Amino acid sequence: MKRLDLAQISRLDFEAPDDTQFPALRMAREALRQGGFAPTILNAANEIAVAAFLDRRIGFLDITSVVEDCLAAFPHSEPDSLEGIYDMDARARAQADICIKALA
Repeated sequence: MKRLDLAQISRLDFEAPDDTQFPALRMAREALRQGGFAPTILNAANEIAVAAFLDRRIGFLDITSVVEDCLAAFPHSEPDSLEGIYDMDARARAQADICIKALA
């Protein structure tokens, strides 16, 4: 594959992303806005869902639904310690596995 040479590109155009075409971007923004454990849950669920996709256990479009289901599975709360964040990460990963098994 040929390397991209940005010096040869005369112009780059950027547009605002369409949240309907990119639902994962919408979820990431919402998780950051919500705060608390939401970004932790999103990241953990996404890592498990992407691994399942790479292992061909789910389809590409299922990644978003797994993450969305995991975000909905936990009530909004704030972490009170680093251990709490690690615990929520583990719980979100376990929930993602449950969601993935339900898709199979």
